Parts: sequence; structure tokens; C-alpha cells
Amino acid sequence: MSRYAYCVFCDDIRHELAGKHSFMGVYQGKLIVTEFPAVIHKLFAVIHIVTPQTRPFKSLEVTIEYNGQEMFRLPDTEGIVRRLASHASDASNESTFQGQVSFSPLHLEKPGMIKVKIVADGKKIPCGGLIIEADPNLQSE
Repeated sequence: MSRYAYCVFCDDIRHELAGKHSFMGVYQGKLIVTEFPAVIHKLFAVIHIVTPQTRPFKSLEVTIEYNGQEMFRLPDTEGIVRRLASHASDASNESTFQGQVSFSPLHLEKPGMIKVKIVADGKKIPCGGLIIEADPNLQSE
């Protein structure tokens, strides 16, 4: 198994009993606003980074950018790697790091893309992003 990462963008996260999380208003690759500039009152990025237990991370860095401008950075620290080691799953033989980043409020001046960049042990792991665009015909609910 190779390393991989993915990100879920949503409006809210509800923490439930027994350690469950419910993601509300999950985006399918695109967030549409009526016009720019725009203010998104709350946006969550839920990032999952997975590695085989036989290849634990030595270093891990997460960066989130909007149109090339840094919005968030989780620097490469030993604490992240130690926490990841404690979340190993015996059932799947993999270790998963899950991080939740909240942007509240998020001010957007123009269309673009939020990109999540992962660097593990000096190598990039593709993760994905969220396209932000306007549709003036969009009606709010």
C-alpha cells in the first residue's frame, strides 16, 4: 500500500457520542457564491493522511493555500508524527492522521482554488482542493 491523502470540505462538523463526527454541507469539489468579494461564515477542511504501519512518517507538513497564498500551515514537528503513531489501526495495517481546520470567517476577494499540500518525509502526497467560483443566478435558501 502506498501513502495517500484526501480532504473533505464542509460547512460544519458535529461531534457526536461514541467518537462519531457528522460533516454538514459537504462540498463536491466546488463552492459557488453569488458574487465577489464574498464572505463564507464558516468552512472546514478535514484532512486525512494515511501511511502503512510499516512506513511510519518521520516528518509531516500540511499547508493550505488560496490562489497561491498561504492560509494555514502545520509545520513539520515531531509531535505530529508521535501522535500519528498512536492512531495506528491494527485492522487495516495503516496509520491515519486526521486534522480539522476551521476558517471562520473566510474572506474571498476573487474566484480561485483552495489547495491542500502535504509533504511527508520530503515527498509530496496529492490531496486535492476546492474550487471557488461565482454564479450571479444562484439564489440563497
